Amino acid sequence: MPKFILKSMWTESQVEVFCEKRGGEKPANYPYKSGSFAIIDFNWEDSLWSHWENKAKANPEFWMSLGEAVLKNWSQEWENTLKADVKQLGRTTYKDIEHGALKSEWIYKLSAIPCLPDRL
Repeated sequence: MPKFILKSMWTESQVEVFCEKRGGEKPANYPYKSGSFAIIDFNWEDSLWSHWENKAKANPEFWMSLGEAVLKNWSQEWENTLKADVKQLGRTTYKDIEHGALKSEWIYKLSAIPCLPDRL
């Protein structure tokens, strides 16, 4: 199961690049003057990705079997890991930023890999 990850960003330009890269939009405005942002994300451990990449080198069908395994075991818990989010931090609270739908890291990575058949 992908794990919860909390990252920091310090500039609006970093946030804008992140949002566009993940399939969202540049935020139109920011509620605070501060340049402090929290990125809420989900991903598997780097060591697991490395292990999978090695398996895929030995077996080109590996990514397909991984995609099928994820789909066969789908649940609400998986659903909760699909999207990333960005919050702008103030001194004592935070605010949501309008950025559209952002793919979580694991979805972003898998979307670049042929891991699902064209027809199920």
